[in-house]
Amino acid sequence: MGKSVLRTLILAGLLSLAALAFVPFLAPVLAQQRPAPGDVIDTVAQYTGMTNDAVSLVLKDNAAALGRLTDAVTALQIAQQFLDARDAEIATTVINQAVDSAAEALLPPPLLTAIKAVRLYKSMLEAVRDLIVVPRLDAGLYAGYRANRAQNQDVINSFSYAVSQSLGGGYFVVKPKMVEDYISGYKGWDKDLIGEPMRRRAERQVDRFWMARLEATYQQEKVKPQKQAILAAIWASVKDITDQLKAPGGLGAALFPDPSADLPGGWWWARSAGAEYKGPVKFAASHTPMWMQTIEFSTVLGYVFKPYKGGGGAWCRPERNGKCDLPYQRVDVTISDWTMHGGEKPCVLSLQSMLKQWPGTHQRLSDRALSSVGQNPAQNGIRFCLGNFYVSLNNTAMNGAAPDPAMTRHFANVIVRRINAQAGGGRATVGTE
Repeated sequence: MGKSVLRTLILAGLLSLAALAFVPFLAPVLAQQRPAPGDVIDTVAQYTGMTNDAVSLVLKDNAAALGRLTDAVTALQIAQQFLDARDAEIATTVINQAVDSAAEALLPPPLLTAIKAVRLYKSMLEAVRDLIVVPRLDAGLYAGYRANRAQNQDVINSFSYAVSQSLGGGYFVVKPKMVEDYISGYKGWDKDLIGEPMRRRAERQVDRFWMARLEATYQQEKVKPQKQAILAAIWASVKDITDQLKAPGGLGAALFPDPSADLPGGWWWARSAGAEYKGPVKFAASHTPMWMQTIEFSTVLGYVFKPYKGGGGAWCRPERNGKCDLPYQRVDVTISDWTMHGGEKPCVLSLQSMLKQWPGTHQRLSDRALSSVGQNPAQNGIRFCLGNFYVSLNNTAMNGAAPDPAMTRHFANVIVRRINAQAGGGRATVGTE
């Protein structure tokens, strides 16, 4: 439906209501209920074929991605409810008058046109339902209207054509009864005293109601066969996110440790101890596909977090003006996809090269893993190759803490398990166990 047609319908509806000064009953305007994060994760997991836990981990610290996916899932719910409705009459009961702008911006134009037509019909239906008994949709009237609209005729001309085909019956039987009911039910109108101008207004109101009804039926019927294409178009709007989620064997946040769940007993997540925490993110500047993450943790208790205005913060002693000197460890994790370089074999060769070049700071753990140590500040690390992935972990001591090699191994093993799980549940080891 073109903009001019829709504008004509909307204007007609508004003018009729204004002219009659009539708002006897309006249903509460309810906003589309947006899905909870758990529902979004369930829907995305089903679409991508991932587990709920994997999707949850990826989205845990990515509010922007979760927000966009929430918009998309909301749009999917709107589309499915509308397209699954048997007809426009039922569609008026499932579609909300209030607009969810973010979600509806993702709806393809044919669906949005149909929804707007049904919303207009719903508003007019609410305006008359207390005054008249709405009859069933006349099949003959609608057939004439649909045939004319299918020839690219506008709403008004199609309605006039359909009515002209009803001479002797159909609309000319239904309309007079609706007009009389409308006049009888309208407060302040005495049908015995009402003049021709007011009667003509009532007749126009009935005509406009039927135009809106026929157009809503036509647009909803027209868009229903496009359901699969519409749902696919909504998913396509977040393809950049879902591609990262569902890429089999691909590099992404799901391979990284979850600091809220993967710390061993006795350790706590000192979130943003030295820098504002962000979840695993792609390092766009790297030619080789690479993702990075930083986790800060401690065993020392009694400190409180004082946030900075610009983000991040510090863990400080609880007394007034207490020092912000929490002893903690920082593990920097980098995972690269070496597929473009030939996968695991060249990755292992690069580790062997490190052993030869820096024998004093690197030690072999296995054919595809090595450990490292460093000073100023004290630190230790692990590098390993598994599948097509090159993984580097570096544990640095902060504020007098000692970098615990056991924690570096712990996180390395978490990543090994994640890579194995992504590969289909294998049990490959790298020598960090």
